[in-house]
Amino acid sequence: MLIFNAYERMQARRDAEAAVRYLEQGLKQVEKDLQGQATAVMRQAPAPSVIARPRVHPLPPGYRCSGGTLLTRQNGGWMNITERHNHWYCPETGRQQDCFRVTPHSVGCTR
Repeated sequence: MLIFNAYERMQARRDAEAAVRYLEQGLKQVEKDLQGQATAVMRQAPAPSVIARPRVHPLPPGYRCSGGTLLTRQNGGWMNITERHNHWYCPETGRQQDCFRVTPHSVGCTR
């Protein structure tokens, strides 16, 4: 009975060691795959210096910046322009690419 018990323990130990080796191989493969994915993502992401920043356009005619508030001339007075307003300005170049939405951020009228 003692010999049988010792044999069973030896077999259990071999099985456990084999299971640990199998799991370690799987873990190494997963780590390798994750490193490959991280490298691919880093290659696709633009460098921080390449990230497009919002372009600040010159203040169009008929608009005024006063104390961080963007104003436009309307009916003999001045109206406050916020991000929710839908004001567009197209320069005289006639190209649609040059048109831009007039907001306090787009013309640099922020404190």
